Amino acid sequence: MSEHRFRLLEIALIRRGVALRHARRAALELECHHRELMEQAIARGETARQAARSADEALGSDAMLVERYAHQQELRSWAYRWRAGYVLAPLLGFATVFSAVILALIAISSHLPAALHHIRIPAPMTHGMNWLASALLLWMTPTAVAIGFGVLAGRQRIAFRWLLAGIVVLCLFAAQMNVRFVLTGGTPAGLISAGIGFSTRNLPHELLRALAMMGMALIPAGWLRYLMMSRRTAFE
Repeated sequence: MSEHRFRLLEIALIRRGVALRHARRAALELECHHRELMEQAIARGETARQAARSADEALGSDAMLVERYAHQQELRSWAYRWRAGYVLAPLLGFATVFSAVILALIAISSHLPAALHHIRIPAPMTHGMNWLASALLLWMTPTAVAIGFGVLAGRQRIAFRWLLAGIVVLCLFAAQMNVRFVLTGGTPAGLISAGIGFSTRNLPHELLRALAMMGMALIPAGWLRYLMMSRRTAFE
């Protein structure tokens, strides 16, 4: 029972913003001190039940212990201090991955035109590549970024509202973007081009797209956050 109490105390400390390493060390130290108090009480002639009760009273309530550690700024987790950053972090993560993919495409395209001159690419294949690039950059990438931050939020026990706000901002931004990727070959010389743009001409359609994207991102991100928190609750 004593071990269970201090594992729950560790979880409570993490939820109040204490860094994981400090929470584990505090829980271990408190558990050792509690055991020493029990041994002293038993040495005085108390029964095991009485000794446990005496040790609990001497150590203090869980709420008091959590407050004591939570108010020590040097023990605070960086993720907890900057938890509001989760509102923009998914968007910045998406922008980083998106830019990296675009730069990779530019690097590849700079070496292709001469080779494309001797290749015939069917129109359906060109259309399929354009669709694949759009799905990769505007659907799979935001979802993957959201899932990654869901795992991070679970590890750091960040409140779900911060993750939710970040994914909403990300999806609203990504839903306004459009990507065009064209790859052709033959005569005249082959062509590879890409374009990025924003459009607000059809807001209802873009909002529906954003909602669909939120569903794709929030369900796995929320589930993975819950899974990470559950594993720690099970005294991983």
